[in-house]
Amino acid sequence: MRLSTTLAFAAASATLILSSAAFAAPHTEMSDSALLAVAHCAGVAEGTGGDVAPFNAVIDSQAVARTPDVLDRLDQVRTDAKRAATHSGPDGKAALVRERDGVCRNYLQQG
Repeated sequence: MRLSTTLAFAAASATLILSSAAFAAPHTEMSDSALLAVAHCAGVAEGTGGDVAPFNAVIDSQAVARTPDVLDRLDQVRTDAKRAATHSGPDGKAALVRERDGVCRNYLQQG
C-alpha cells in the first residue's frame, strides 16, 4: 500500500514539473520571412472576406521584437495582398481563398 502511494505521489509530482516546464518555455519567434508570409495571409483573408483575427493575433504577438523597417514591410505586404485580393477576378479570388484556407493556416500553427 505504501509503495503505491509513493508511486502515485511521484507520478503526480512528475506531471506537475513537466506541465510547469511547458508553461515556462520561451515563446518561439518566427523568422521575418515567415512573419511577412503571415502578413500576406492577413491581407488575403481581409480581401477575400475571411477571418483576419487569427492572423492578427500572430502578427501582434510576433511584432513586438521587430525593427521598424520590418514593421513597415509587414504593413506593405498586407496592403498589397489585400489590394490584389479585392481587385482579382473570380478565378483569382478562388485561388486566393484556397491559399488562405490551405497554406496560410499552416502559419497559424507556427505562431
